[in-house]
Amino acid sequence: MALQSLKSQQIIYKRAEANDFSNTRKIARFYFLAKNYDLVTFHG
Repeated sequence: MALQSLKSQQIIYKRAEANDFSNTRKIARFYFLAKNYDLVTFHG
């Protein structure tokens, strides 16, 4: 029983990691575009 829950926890963690990775890529793309168009000024 404990082994089963551990396995499902690992799956959930892997899914969350993949989600995080795609979000990071979106943010990186946004910053790349912002740099290209000189929109970084909104940082102050």
